[in-house]
Amino acid sequence: MRVIAIIPARNGSKRIPNKNIKDFKNKPMISYAINAALSCGEFDEIYVSTDSQEIADIAVKFGAKVPWLRSAELSDDYATTMEVMSDAVRKILDSTETNSEVSCIYPCVPLLDPLHISNALSTMREGKWEFVTTVTRMKYPIHRLLTADQNSVLQMMQPANAGVRTQDLPITYLDAGQFYWGTKESWLNRKSIFSGTGTFFELPENSIIDIDTVEDWEMAEKIYDQRNS
Repeated sequence: MRVIAIIPARNGSKRIPNKNIKDFKNKPMISYAINAALSCGEFDEIYVSTDSQEIADIAVKFGAKVPWLRSAELSDDYATTMEVMSDAVRKILDSTETNSEVSCIYPCVPLLDPLHISNALSTMREGKWEFVTTVTRMKYPIHRLLTADQNSVLQMMQPANAGVRTQDLPITYLDAGQFYWGTKESWLNRKSIFSGTGTFFELPENSIIDIDTVEDWEMAEKIYDQRNS
């Protein structure tokens, strides 16, 4: 059995050009994902799946393996994480390697705590789950979300919950977008992480940020500085 990490890092970010390798606190962004994977001590190998030779060269410099460049078909705006992971797992793990465990770690995770990677793996092993998804708890009950029509008339999306106490509403979670754990077979078969065979590992709110804009990037730098001051 092998335990491997795969970091999907395609070229072509539009909102933040070269986001995956842009310098974050004087190091390429992807180096933080690679370093967290190395630091947690769980992986036999760490791979980067990319269509960019420049990203590949930087990834290798920081300790990852890039034995191939991803096809254009799996590098456009419509390719899913599951498709990319299935392709990478098929290339890396041969048919004789059973019960292998594979983590998908996103490349823009400068706040990723290596201990969370290890603890989430323990969650998967202890419960014999096929997938573990990192999540964060929603601060406000989504069951009381409001919407408005074209005439700006405000209304509840779920009117039945208007009189329900907040503490009686179900706890809801948001995909944290940091990493996932899954079995080799689950990735290869492209199973849904919500198929009933997956669970979650909850992350503290201050350990995640979705970096899609320049403002997100600047906020991530502030949080990083606060955590490392």
